[in-house]
Amino acid sequence: MSKRKAAAKTNGSKVEEQDKKGHNGKIITTSPIEDDRFDSSDEEDLRNTIGNVPIQWYDDYEHVGYDLDGKKILKKGTKKGEIDNFLDRMEDPDYWRKVFDRQTGEELTLTDEQVAKLRALATNAYPQIGYNPYEPFLDIFSSQTEIHPIDNRPRDKRSFIPSADEAKKVSKMVYAIKMGWTKSQQKEEK
Repeated sequence: MSKRKAAAKTNGSKVEEQDKKGHNGKIITTSPIEDDRFDSSDEEDLRNTIGNVPIQWYDDYEHVGYDLDGKKILKKGTKKGEIDNFLDRMEDPDYWRKVFDRQTGEELTLTDEQVAKLRALATNAYPQIGYNPYEPFLDIFSSQTEIHPIDNRPRDKRSFIPSADEAKKVSKMVYAIKMGWTKSQQKEEK
């Protein structure tokens, strides 16, 4: 087996070592380079492969789902009693930062930034740290009126012609005056 194939098998997600021949005939191997394309930080914490299934479905069972081979994934450990919780609280100064993640079945320790966000949410403040709701804004609309219109398009022909509805109303008024049902304002004043 060549060095290239052996390096490819041992490195996993690293780029293979490349063999190069120098000008004097010796083989020069380059160091392996990390390839970030295969590094996925969103799947880093998810060690449980049950998917997006609600954990409540497995409350009555001793397992929390099945792995890729179809084997049951057993629940991790048993629930701690009150005495164990009390001892953990007394011994661990970061106990108040720990949260149990039901999806992975592990306890996670919150970072300072996460604690600050939670405090901001609890006090009805903005969760984004350093957000200023009163920062100056860009005034899009000008307070100065312009002389010329922004749209210099000529008016349509239909804007000069009376509409059909107006023509019907006028013809009804003219007919009513002819029949004598309505009198014009000049005759009423006399």
